[in-house]
Amino acid sequence: MIPEDIPLPPAQNATGDTSPAKPKRQRTRRNRGASERRHQTVRQKRRVSLKSLQNRLQAKLGELDRDTLKKILIGCGVAAAVVAAVILAAKFLPLGVALLALLGLGVLLRLLERLPYMPRPFAP
Repeated sequence: MIPEDIPLPPAQNATGDTSPAKPKRQRTRRNRGASERRHQTVRQKRRVSLKSLQNRLQAKLGELDRDTLKKILIGCGVAAAVVAAVILAAKFLPLGVALLALLGLGVLLRLLERLPYMPRPFAP
């Protein structure tokens, strides 16, 4: 194959030089502020309204068949019950410990009251 038959890419001319690149436009304060604002809006959290959240949830759950949806909802209910039980246990733990301590103290006092009347096995 002759070198003249090979098509050159459009970026090169016949001499093999590339076309000069466009000089970059220098940023002005106005341009810089606009680009920074555009990047900030992308980075900010997207606000989700209750209505849009409901619509997305209905769209996702609408694709599932009834049996799968039933299993998922039962699993969510069980998970919620476990979480509620753990939270309630953590809330009432100090109260339970205090009640057990009072119960133990009551049993100890009862034993101390009966101590003088208990028979001694090897008493003279």
